[in-house]
Amino acid sequence: MSDGEHYMRQYFSNGTVLEVSLKTGNGMVVFIGEIQKSCTTVLMRKIPVIQDFAKSLR
Repeated sequence: MSDGEHYMRQYFSNGTVLEVSLKTGNGMVVFIGEIQKSCTTVLMRKIPVIQDFAKSLR
């Protein structure tokens, strides 16, 4: 992260990672090293839906 960008990351028990850039607001759900979902301008009200998606991956 040499560009100074900061991220919020949430780790789930199934190995999924939800990552949101605090600079751009863009986010992604990564499962087993592969991007499963990409989101632009993640809004606070949408986070529970993205979390549910992340938790559902198997």
